[in-house]
Amino acid sequence: MTALEATLAVALLAAAAVLPFHLLIRWDLGRRCDARGVSLFGMAIDWEELEATSREAIGRYQGCVIPAAVQYAGISYRFDRIAARAYRRQVGRGELFLDPGLVYVADQPRVPGTSTRSPSTSSM
Repeated sequence: MTALEATLAVALLAAAAVLPFHLLIRWDLGRRCDARGVSLFGMAIDWEELEATSREAIGRYQGCVIPAAVQYAGISYRFDRIAARAYRRQVGRGELFLDPGLVYVADQPRVPGTSTRSPSTSSM
């Protein structure tokens, strides 16, 4: 085997080892970035990325107006609570985080396999 053939063999083995990880990462990022991904994983975004905000302001926080509702990726979110900035890294399912710490929840999260109806209660 010549040096060129050995180099090609090593390059092919390296590509074969890296390609599955590359494809997995692309698939996961694509899944998180579409509208369903927002509902499944939550999202922290900048104000400029919002599609719309409601005209109704429910207050102010750190000099920022708090809209009652916002829209992102075709999903409507309503204001839920204020959280520390560190929460940006642990946003929950169906949540949208906006600086300086505003947390919104999806009005109707589009999560496959779940029901939008509340669980029924049985009387004893």
